[in-house]
Amino acid sequence: MAGMQIDPSGLDPRDAYRLMISVIVPRPIAWVSTVSPDGATNAAPFSYFQALGGKPPMVMIAVGDRRTGEHKDTRRNIEATGEFVINMVGEREGPAMVKTSIDHPYGVSEFDEAGLTALPSELIKAPRIGGCGVSLECKLDRVLEIAGSGICIGEVVLFHVEDALLDENGVVDPLRLNPLGRLGGSGYATLRETISIDSTGATQTTWSAKLDLWRELRERSIAMVNALSVEQLAAGSGRIFLELAGQEGEWDSSWSADRLASELAGQHAPQDDLHARIRAEAWYQGQAALIHRDDFPGADLWRA
Repeated sequence: MAGMQIDPSGLDPRDAYRLMISVIVPRPIAWVSTVSPDGATNAAPFSYFQALGGKPPMVMIAVGDRRTGEHKDTRRNIEATGEFVINMVGEREGPAMVKTSIDHPYGVSEFDEAGLTALPSELIKAPRIGGCGVSLECKLDRVLEIAGSGICIGEVVLFHVEDALLDENGVVDPLRLNPLGRLGGSGYATLRETISIDSTGATQTTWSAKLDLWRELRERSIAMVNALSVEQLAAGSGRIFLELAGQEGEWDSSWSADRLASELAGQHAPQDDLHARIRAEAWYQGQAALIHRDDFPGADLWRA
């Protein structure tokens, strides 16, 4: 298959970096918390992060310098104290995590700036980040200087894992952890399904509970659409779909499908009520199917 060939030696370093982070995806995110020698806490995310070994468990993060050439606070604290915590980032922690990616003067606490809760660690002074399902207490092994970044290699000395994340085999279920993966630019990926592939090539897909709920509601809504008569469509499609979404409200035929979905998602489904948001999405999918039925009254107007 023909394609473009790119010689990285001819690229501006910034362009080479952007190409790298668009190709190597999704990347796990280490939300690293540290403390300075004088007690100032720090938190910052790094997606150049990986496991290195299991006996003992070793991990690495690559911490680039600031544009001024100075070391970032994370590296300064790690080298000064020899300690750090890697907190795994779930979907719910995403907005707060992004806030901690902003550069602040040395000594300014991202815990304060992003409203994070500092939890005490057991074996080190660096705090954990409250709300994260998994945190790894680490002690510094060494720092390698590679390509303008400090490769901080640490030994995991203690794992903190929420009980609810463990499966029957005592390991973390990735769908329960629901980690964010880093993409290029401002993009992130969530984990909604996993695929098991055995040595014969046979595959098995497992969906998250959230995706299962969405699929069930979507299938129900579309099935209801296809079962409605023309008279039912004309008389009460809005009421039927509002009931399907588990909401109460009056039907206004002047509303577009987009406005109705917006009303449900915005007024009837608080942002922290995930199931309500999923119901609103399922309702919208059913409404979309309805307005594409040729016998739906006013379908041409709705499609416009």
